[in-house]
Amino acid sequence: MKSSMQDRLLNRELGQRSRYSAISGLYGDRSSVENLDIVNELGGHSGCVNALSWSSSGRLLASGSDDQHLNIHSYQPESSTAQFALNTTVSTGHSANIFSVKFMPHSNDRTVVTCAGDFDVRVFDIENSGRSTIPGGSSNSTRASAQVNNLYKGVQYLSHGDTNTRVYRSHTDRVKRIVTESSPFLFLYVVANSFILPALYSLGWKNAFG
Repeated sequence: MKSSMQDRLLNRELGQRSRYSAISGLYGDRSSVENLDIVNELGGHSGCVNALSWSSSGRLLASGSDDQHLNIHSYQPESSTAQFALNTTVSTGHSANIFSVKFMPHSNDRTVVTCAGDFDVRVFDIENSGRSTIPGGSSNSTRASAQVNNLYKGVQYLSHGDTNTRVYRSHTDRVKRIVTESSPFLFLYVVANSFILPALYSLGWKNAFG
């Protein structure tokens, strides 16, 4: 007989491993799933959402989608009516589905990394981006982004050119995952051909790996 969630967590901590105390068994526990509830549904994308990432401050939630856009929502737990608000959407310049999104640690929530099926990894400087909240004023990609996101009121609509974008292309297959460490200047990315590659950039956005 399968033990309770509490028993399995205790056994896991005590080193008594079983298939039910593995990560997949814990996350897929029926009792836990049945106790879940929908708190919010966040709009803004026109395709499947493949990636989510919380900022280190816990105040921003980034999402990446098949629509090749990066959306950033503000989390406002003190609000009783709108705990999440879409504040920025970026037309990333990717030409295929975005698979992973990460905030860089110790970057004051300003630096976001994405990777996609177009073999590209892109780094965006959100803090020093353009600040127009009137879609259609700066570029075709910005206008397209506004149309895709249905002209949400008060949202920054940015193109990849507005965000000091840095592009990494030193790989030959789809890039599936971004992994960050404690450094604000170093991240790893995983390519579909099983390679794990490092990338390093400086405050001057100089790429040290091709």
